[in-house]
Amino acid sequence: MAWTETLSVHSPTLDFHHQILLGCLNRMMDLGEDWRGCLPAVRRELAVLARYAQIHFFVEERVLARANAPATILQAHHDSHQRLLAWLMETDRAFKADPSTVPFPSMVQALTQWLTRHIGKEDRAHVGAVMRRHPEIEAEIRRCRYAPITHRLNLGRPDAPPDPADRRPLLGRHAAIAEGDVGRAYFLSRALRDQGMSVSQARDLATASALIETETPDLLFLDWTLPGATPLARRVYRTTETAVVACHFGNPLDILDACEGAGVANILGYPCRVADIATAAQTTLDAAVPLRALVLERAP
Repeated sequence: MAWTETLSVHSPTLDFHHQILLGCLNRMMDLGEDWRGCLPAVRRELAVLARYAQIHFFVEERVLARANAPATILQAHHDSHQRLLAWLMETDRAFKADPSTVPFPSMVQALTQWLTRHIGKEDRAHVGAVMRRHPEIEAEIRRCRYAPITHRLNLGRPDAPPDPADRRPLLGRHAAIAEGDVGRAYFLSRALRDQGMSVSQARDLATASALIETETPDLLFLDWTLPGATPLARRVYRTTETAVVACHFGNPLDILDACEGAGVANILGYPCRVADIATAAQTTLDAAVPLRALVLERAP
């Protein structure tokens, strides 16, 4: 399903949100008849879709409230959002319990139809009208950042280790590193260990593949210049619960399309700081924002 100008709500920010949501559905469609052999990918896409939808709905309802939209419209929009979220979460639970009970192709089709109908009718009629009358709101929502909204809506992964002080949210997590440069591998390892993560290292993809099979790490920091990085990332995405962070020396936009096609969850651009590594690990584990949205938010 392609986004077109006929779905525009006269807000570049909200239009972008809608494009990201459609992208999540398109990635599930791309799994096609092979979806039964790609259950980890389906689970991740469903989780990310549900969490990103909550972020988007939060911003969209904020727009209506900011413009003093009639209470009936605001409530109707909120109720429509909540119905979809409830259905998404129930589908996610059912899929985790027993994938055979979920008719995957028809589920994706129904989601796509709901989203395009909601955007094309309700959003264009209400949000689009508001944005035409109040274009100044665009500057406000453009400044919205995913991390604070994720925290406010408590969208972090429910399986995160308990940490009452919330000072070391990565404590107890496990990362694998496949990095061809010794210096960068050491820097990554040290930064992650300082955050309380356990770390395994591999100098080549064969070793990395074996590590993933035997240790099932939460994250794989993958040197995108290593020969075979793309097919490995795609296989990890489709068949394991490990999320891939592509490591790239340069502009992340240069590899965004390839990474998105391979199911990469995040991109860490070199050179980077320790704080950038910790942020990349945490946002990847939160699984609340799809790759393209993460990368473009950071773009200058």
